[in-house]
Amino acid sequence: MEILNYIINEDQEGQRIDKYLSINIEGKSRSFIQGLIDEKKVMANDKIIKSNYKLKNKDLITVEMPDPVELNVEPEKMDLDIVYEDEDVIVVNKAKGVVVHPAPGNYTGTLVNGILYYCSDLSGINGVIRPGIVHRIDKDTSGILVIAKNDEAHNKLAIQFKDHSIKREYYALVEGKFSNTNGTIDKPLGRDKKERIKMAINEEGKRAVTHYEVLEQYDKGVSLVKCTLETGRTHQIRVHMASIGHPLVGDLVYGYKRQKFNIEGQALHAKTLGFIHPRTNEYIEFTSELPKYFKEIAVSLFPIIAFFGIFQIVSLKLNKTVLIKICIGLFYTYIGLVLFLTGANVGFIPAGNYLGMVLGNLPYNWILVPLGMVIGYFIVKAEPAVYVLMKQVEELTDGAISGKSIQIGLSVGVAVSVGISMLRVLTGISIFCFLVPGYAIALILSLFVPKIFTAIAFDSGGVASGPMTATFLLPLAQGACEAVGGNIVTDAFGVVAMVAMTPLITLQVLGLVYRVKGGELGGKGKNLPADKIPVEAIPVAELFEELEDTEIIEL
Repeated sequence: MEILNYIINEDQEGQRIDKYLSINIEGKSRSFIQGLIDEKKVMANDKIIKSNYKLKNKDLITVEMPDPVELNVEPEKMDLDIVYEDEDVIVVNKAKGVVVHPAPGNYTGTLVNGILYYCSDLSGINGVIRPGIVHRIDKDTSGILVIAKNDEAHNKLAIQFKDHSIKREYYALVEGKFSNTNGTIDKPLGRDKKERIKMAINEEGKRAVTHYEVLEQYDKGVSLVKCTLETGRTHQIRVHMASIGHPLVGDLVYGYKRQKFNIEGQALHAKTLGFIHPRTNEYIEFTSELPKYFKEIAVSLFPIIAFFGIFQIVSLKLNKTVLIKICIGLFYTYIGLVLFLTGANVGFIPAGNYLGMVLGNLPYNWILVPLGMVIGYFIVKAEPAVYVLMKQVEELTDGAISGKSIQIGLSVGVAVSVGISMLRVLTGISIFCFLVPGYAIALILSLFVPKIFTAIAFDSGGVASGPMTATFLLPLAQGACEAVGGNIVTDAFGVVAMVAMTPLITLQVLGLVYRVKGGELGGKGKNLPADKIPVEAIPVAELFEELEDTEIIEL
């Protein structure tokens, strides 16, 4: 076991301990450092600390580095996009967010784990940690990757990568517009002298050449660029494009700290990979399209459209006007879902995650609780299903239960649930401490609340935890949890369950208020407040009782 000691100076004061150590301990990621902290192997002034500890001037930081252990990587079942496979190679379209091979602090969920489950016979040249891996692309870079299934194929592919005969084309979204639509960047790359985990333009580094072509320039001040690599250095495209004033969109390491578009990680896609096949000696090339949702949504909607078509032919037989309206509605639904999923994955989810990380990194991160409640209160109003529920309740109760009261009840419930979820992120309290008593309260209330409110309350739980809420609040909790150094699996997840639970309580409490003020609410026109009773719901006999005989005759 190795002991590392660091003395903090004024320039380093205020940094998070995990960030500081990941920079100063070469080859160790932030997640690895967090693992050491969780195992109580990092101390400040001989005191155990958490990963969100802020450094102070003259702090003595002590780190117990464990002895290296040869690991066996466990196969894991994963949804792999296999583009091509034969007895020598596997070509994979790697998804964004997937790490290629295990590393300290990150031994599961990698592409290697998935490949080992899919195919156990891989080249062993790079050892047990990187079997079959000839080259790699960054975690947040998607696209084509080739994997060797035997040592001979591995060696032949490695030679092609070394002599730069491999064809590699990347598509990147970069900041700014170009005066010249193509060019070549020939600048050497090496380790950054100040931050060792970063690469930089370094005259003492290795030669790196990137050819770029501007494909399209957009009004928002970003451009789509095709980058062709002549060499393959670590973070080559990211550093090179930043060096000419066009950093990649979403790149917080080499790009702008304040991003126009809050996407998770750099917007970079390995589109094309071409190489000489190690056995046939023939040139083969593979291309992957940019991630799209058109096909997925079409497949999802097909059963609904198919069933509707069958029933239209067999029994419905709707007229042409109604049928055209329904078809237009289905088309709008398709376009809407495509746009929503694209927006959610590109903007909404990363925005929630990024906001959570920013708030969690604040010295007064307790603000997560009140701000989370404010966000929870207003985000319900963005749920389309909420408006559907409000309209239906108002219609079915003839306005006795207003849509506004339902909305307020939902907003209050979600606000409470998000506040509790942020409290869990900060403290690590088990979700069962809230779910068990929460559902117990909801069930007890159902014994005293008008049945219509109980029914509405249980439907509202599903409505409140809809697509807008789930795609923003869950990433918000995950980002905050990561920032404060908590366990994402146990502390961040569960926010959707909380959002689904609290409306059960708030809307049933609303039902109790209605019961106290206006009596039972049993159904349409029954025991409603007098001013809300529709005329058609009043028995005819009661009307006649209030009339004189002469008035009855006149009627």
